Amino acid sequence: EREGEIDDWDVVFKSVPAARMIGIREICPGFERGMEMVFELHRVIRPAADVGVLGNFMAVNYDEGFQMEDIDVAMGFAVQRPFDRPLEVLGQTVQAIELPAEETMAVVVRNGPPDEAHLVTVPLARYMEERGYHISGPVREVFLKMPAPNRPQDAVVEMQFPVRSDPASSITRPLADE
Repeated sequence: EREGEIDDWDVVFKSVPAARMIGIREICPGFERGMEMVFELHRVIRPAADVGVLGNFMAVNYDEGFQMEDIDVAMGFAVQRPFDRPLEVLGQTVQAIELPAEETMAVVVRNGPPDEAHLVTVPLARYMEERGYHISGPVREVFLKMPAPNRPQDAVVEMQFPVRSDPASSITRPLADE
């Protein structure tokens, strides 16, 4: 693992179908509140769901750019089937959140706590800019391995960045399998 570097072996470009998640969306003041949201959503939603309904836990960052405070974020579970039980988490009603299909996502997998996500996002932004791409929508984080409440460093997260080719750039990188 090379800290602070991203190369062609680290990034996969893929399309992602439309999806639905159930959860909450708020302006999150910081990572401490974000972690509270993660574990409270797990505590409330998991026991209320039938077997096979819930997919991976997800977070969607609606902000342009990356920030450490006042983050416009939705968190919850991908759902495979309708989920219509009325639930409340941290004073908010759990709702269905529609995620549009994305033609091209730049995808990387990171290990570690959310307050270290910048160790991937900053080099990835540089990598994409060098190849003529820019982020074109909300960034998704799909938790492949959820951490225990006292071990956020154990998280394994697939970070999905919707991207478009920058027509002003003369450098473009071919997408996978081209």
